[in-house]
Amino acid sequence: MEKLHEMIQDYEENRIVLEELQEFIWGLSESMLETIPEDRLIYYLSLSYKIAVQGK
Repeated sequence: MEKLHEMIQDYEENRIVLEELQEFIWGLSESMLETIPEDRLIYYLSLSYKIAVQGK
């Protein structure tokens, strides 16, 4: 769980790109995914779509 928080913080502070955060989330085990609040999980996984739509 600590690594997840670290990755989210790195993304929010622009130290890693969105794709890197999303790949990390997709690679988590099911039990680890269950520890992430659903709204935050959906937010981070759907960010690239929101960014693409805003860019049009």
